[in-house]
Order: sequence, then C-alpha cells, then structure tokens
Amino acid sequence: MTPRADHVAVLDEAARLWGVQPVHESTEGQPARARDESVLAALRELGAPVERAADLDGAIRAGRVERWSRTVEPVTVCWDGAPCSVELRLLATEVGGSIRCELIREDGAASEWTVAGDGLEGLRAVEVEGREQVAASLPLPGDLPHGYHELTVHSGARSASARVIRAPRRAWTPERERQAPPREWGVFVPTYALRSARTPGIADLTDLESLQRWTAARGGAVVGTLPLLPTFLDAPFDPSPYAPVSRLFWNELYLDPERVPGFERAPTARALAAAAEYRREGDRLRAAAAVDYRAAALHRRRMIEALRDDLAAEDAPLPVELMEHVARRPEVEDYAAFRALGERHGAGWRSWPAHLRAGSVARRDYDEGALRYHLLAQWATDRQLAEQARGAAPAGDRLAPLYLDLPLGSHADGFDAWRWRELFADASAGAPPDLYFRDGQDWGFPPLHPERARADGHRYWAASLRHVMRVSAMLRLDHVMGLHRLYWIPRGLPSSQGVYVRYPADELYAVLCLESHRHRTEVVGEDLGTVPDEVRTAMEEHALRRMWVIPFELDPERAVLPEPPAGAVASVGIHDLPPFQGFLEGRDLRDRPELERAARRKWGAALAGALATGDARPATLLRSALERLAASPARLVLLALEDLWLETEPHNTPGTPSAENWSRKARHSLEELEALEPANALVAAVDRARRGAPGRGARRPAS
Repeated sequence: MTPRADHVAVLDEAARLWGVQPVHESTEGQPARARDESVLAALRELGAPVERAADLDGAIRAGRVERWSRTVEPVTVCWDGAPCSVELRLLATEVGGSIRCELIREDGAASEWTVAGDGLEGLRAVEVEGREQVAASLPLPGDLPHGYHELTVHSGARSASARVIRAPRRAWTPERERQAPPREWGVFVPTYALRSARTPGIADLTDLESLQRWTAARGGAVVGTLPLLPTFLDAPFDPSPYAPVSRLFWNELYLDPERVPGFERAPTARALAAAAEYRREGDRLRAAAAVDYRAAALHRRRMIEALRDDLAAEDAPLPVELMEHVARRPEVEDYAAFRALGERHGAGWRSWPAHLRAGSVARRDYDEGALRYHLLAQWATDRQLAEQARGAAPAGDRLAPLYLDLPLGSHADGFDAWRWRELFADASAGAPPDLYFRDGQDWGFPPLHPERARADGHRYWAASLRHVMRVSAMLRLDHVMGLHRLYWIPRGLPSSQGVYVRYPADELYAVLCLESHRHRTEVVGEDLGTVPDEVRTAMEEHALRRMWVIPFELDPERAVLPEPPAGAVASVGIHDLPPFQGFLEGRDLRDRPELERAARRKWGAALAGALATGDARPATLLRSALERLAASPARLVLLALEDLWLETEPHNTPGTPSAENWSRKARHSLEELEALEPANALVAAVDRARRGAPGRGARRPAS
C-alpha cells in the first residue's frame, strides 16, 4: 500500500475498534469521509490514547486490550425466545479454576452458582497483544423474567458486573393487531398554539384536554403534540421543545393551576385569579398572535407561587401527596434545587461557581421558596398529565390519548447534563452537510457517551422513556437513527467537520421494547431523510412504526406517490415543514432562489397528477391526499389541525434562530373549531375512509 493508503487503513481500524464511523453515505448517495482531525478528536473523547496520527497503532492495541480486559460486557441483552447467556473473557490461567456467579433479579430475588472454567460452553483461545485469553459462553437461568437484572462474576482474584436486560424482541402493539392491523387517525398541534376563551395567558393542559375530547368525539384515536418537557424560559432563554432542560420532568408552563388539588381552599391563589390586573395581563397574552414566553411564564408562575404560599409555605410541612411524590421520585428534589440555583445565579450551570458546577450543593446555595415552587409545579403537572393522558376524564367523557414526542437530547445548560455530566460527551450532536444545510447542522446539545452510558446500565435512557411513556399511548422517537449512530461535532470544530459515532443499538432497543411493554405504549421512529438500511431493518425487527410523509415520498419526476406501508404513521407534513398550503407556496424557501420556488410549483403539479385530482388548488389537493392516506393500510393517519383551515405559516424553520420559532398561535380557537364546517367535514371524511376501506376490519379507537 501507499503511505496514504496505509494511514487510512490504520485510521479505519482504530475507528472500528473504538466505535467511530469515518465514512458515511451523503444525501447524494456518495461516500463522504470525515477529516482525520475529526476522527482523532472523537477517538480521544471515547477514551483512545491518541493525540496525533502517529499514536494510532497504540490506540489499536489499547482498544483490543481494553475490550478483552472486561470479564463481561457492562450490558448483555437476552431476547425472548432465545437462550440467555453472557460472554465471558478469561485469562488462560483462569480456565482451570471455578467461576462463581451471583444474579440479583429486578424483584430482589438472588441466586448463586459455581461453574468450572473448563466446562463452559464455546471455549475458544484468543491471543490479545501477546497475552493468552479465552472466550466462553456462560448460560443464565432459563426462567429469567423480563426486566433489569444484575450479574456479578468472580473469576480468580477478579470480579466484574453486568446488567442483564431480558426483553421482548418487539415493542408493544395492540392485541387486536393480530387479527387485523388497526387503522386509526389522530390530530397534531403544538400545545402552545391552542387558543380558547378560558385560557389564562397561554394554552394549558386543560385546553389540550378539550382537543382530546373534540378528537375522540369524531372518532379520532390520538392527539399528537410537541414535547411537553421543561424549557429555559428565564436564563439561558431557549423555548425550543427540542432543547429541554431535562427529559425527566414536565414544563409547568402548561399546568392549569385551578386544577391543582387544594386550589379551592387556597385564598392567595383564588384572590390572584380574581384580581383585575392579573386578568388583564392574561387577556393581553391570550389575544397576542404569538406566545410571549417570558411574559407567559411570569404570569403562570405568579399563580403557581400563590399556590405554593397557600399549600406548601416555607414554614409548613409539604402536603402529604407532594411528599409521597418526592419519595417515589427523589430526583425531583435535585431538579428543583437545580432550577432554584439557576434562578439565583441568572445563568446556565456552566458559569456557576466551581463547587456548584461539580454538584456540591447545600441548602444555603438556593432559596427555599424557589425549591418548593418547582417541587409543587412538578408534582401538580405530573398529576394533571397522568389524569388526562390515557383518555380518562370526569363525568365519563372519552378523551383521545396522547401521542407524545421524545427529543433526541437535552440542553447543554440543562439539568441532565449537570446531574449526570459523566454520561455526556464533550461534543455537540448535529447532522452532516446536505442539500439544504451546506455547512451541516449543530443542534447544540451534548450527545450521550456510548460507553459511559453502557457502564451505567442505560439507566438514564430507561428513565427518559419511562417518564414519557407513562402518559402516552404512542411515542415518537426524534431521530431514531440515534439508536445506531450520532453525528458528533468535536469541541472547536465547525459543524461541517463532524464524524459519526456508533451506539449499542441492540441494548438501546432492548430497553425501548421492555419499557414499551411495561407501559403499553406504541413506538414510532422518526426515520425521515437519508436512512441507512440497518435502521429500517432494525425498526421492522423491533416493531417500531415508520413515519411516512408525502413530501419525502412523492416522486415529482414521475408524479408517483407510493402507498404507505402497513403499520406506518402517515401524514401530509411534519412540524419542521410549513403547513400543507404553505409548503405548496414555498414558505420555507423565502431565502432560496426563484429556481427552487419553481421546483416547488412542479412538486404541487406532480402531486395533483399522482392523486389524479385534475385540480391543483390546495383545498382539493389536501382533501385528496388525506383520503388517499385514509384508504391506505397505514396504522395511523395524522392530520395537522391547522391544515384543516389551510394555514400557511410554519411553526419551525430549521436553521433559523430559536427565538423566531415555536411561538405562533393557531388562527382559530377551540370554540371556533367546533363550528368550522369545512374542517369538521374533512375530519368526517377521513374517519369514514378509515372505518370503511374495502377489505379492512372495523376501526376501534385506542384506549
């Protein structure tokens, strides 16, 4: 080989051993190679002893030794229907001795046994950097139930532990799917966009419940919305629902304070609710065309603080139900302290004093009132969501359950990156250059470090899923490819110079499938754009629903629109695109040359041809597109609520500052929606098509 070819081979071998993917397929279908500097930076962050190219040989040796020095991997997956065993890596001198095993099941039951090293299954000798080692398979009890179990192996003077995840191979799906695939529909709208006559400032969970009731009454199965996780509405200000402070808590901005238990006997809160000045401010905020997050957060906070003063004052014990919530979820106290610290310092944690950055916090470091505010807010919001999310309602009303969204990451200045800083890499997640983002994308949040997350048994990933699945009938995973690989942008490099890092997909799917069954939550993977074949194969194997969106599926050259596959979630658009009519008009191409606008007009004509409408007017195209989707075998047809009145303005334009996004309110209120005849007629048409397509079973709403 030439010197350069030799260098590439050595670099690629080091990358393979440490989990870096130096080459990926571009959006044009061509191989794209990351810069050496980016690969070396990712290797360093993953623990490889490499500063420059000359160190690669040493990194390869270290990678081999590091892997074989583990008696067991930190995580082992045992799928249903397959024998459960753990791979052991032993020194040759250990094979002649006995190996003692301890297994503590998730329910606390413990068992212990001893096996002879030379009696293990699949023994094979391996030489690792001049040292003789042996690999073997250690069978585990065949009756191991679903769950997270802790195994410890003692071999000679060495001991090692592993988390054993026994999981169903496929995510949960409704029982009736065995007879006939469910064919349902739902609506989607950001919660902040809802408006009603009762809304005190900004939409709340009661408004969302009203939409759930409206949807269920018309035969709809779910209501989808953007993430309801907490965001920074103070400092550092960032209202994006995809940059949450944490993936383990809720955004109290959406709490309806008047539904908090004890409101009826809270004199301070009731007096504030009746105060003319408070009501005027609520009216002003409600009338605005866009959400003023700072003002809305302050307005909602005043009421929650009044409730705190009435129900959880600093000089009184916490309410029993709140104390029970803290006992069940002790991390909520850490979260409340974190938010109270942020309020005292007026900045993100990375600029706090050193002892606070390191997590050494005492009561004197924050205000007790702020702590109690966040404890009360989290308990009350969690309680309210749990009441309505699964379709329960007072007086026997039926609500369409929630279809929620789990962001890929959390804010770099957020609670998760502070509380579990050791789990996150010193890099930024993003996306490589493509046709729309020539310089790539930097999403601004730190990616999980795959090996550190494994060493922790994927507890953070499991907790994130539990938090959202507990209140959702369906869950969309943002950027499902992140279960397989993520584009890391090493510190100091531009977004165009990132590199892909691989993740332990089997282990992440095992946690996902296990939690899906425990919460009876269907899982949808956001798999739009350029998706490696391995991702779609894994999604099918593990019963994750695909997303099928017309702008990504229409072939404008041939005017062909394929049928959505069975089991998919099909729609005419997504929240990162303008609404249907706005997309036809090229509202996302304001800064693009006229040539691209012409391409969008051609796209509209191609859609009209594919639908055989003979009419390219937006209202006709929309109805035809929805009827086509409704008659398809798709698992769910998701209607953007605002498409029902042909809204044109987007909620988010990727690549623009966050302050310009995530704030536009719906043109029509919930009360007006009841009387919008064209909208209700379109919904009725979709419902009829979903119920009565030839050869399909009758549709029954999810429950």
